[in-house]
Amino acid sequence: MLLTSDAFLSYCDKHLLRIQKEILQRWHRRGLLYPALRLFLGVVEYTRIYIHHQDRDQWMLIFPHDIKKFQPMKVDPKPWYDLASLWMGNEEWLDQWLTGE
Repeated sequence: MLLTSDAFLSYCDKHLLRIQKEILQRWHRRGLLYPALRLFLGVVEYTRIYIHHQDRDQWMLIFPHDIKKFQPMKVDPKPWYDLASLWMGNEEWLDQWLTGE
């Protein structure tokens, strides 16, 4: 959920970032500040594989169900975890999201 400008200013103030609405609007008009969206998707499990990729041998993290798509030289038996999120943040982000781009 996007915050309203007043809620965003309140959040900034609560975290000791002093900013005025007029300055935010000026930054937005100049293309320096855009609304943004970040969704936290939770913990995601990965499998670490050693593979020849982009002209060199290297370790890569992939989704476990994708291992059949690769021909790894080594597979780390230990699972790897990370927090997954989706974020968008340019001026057309909402239009792009709505059209599925």
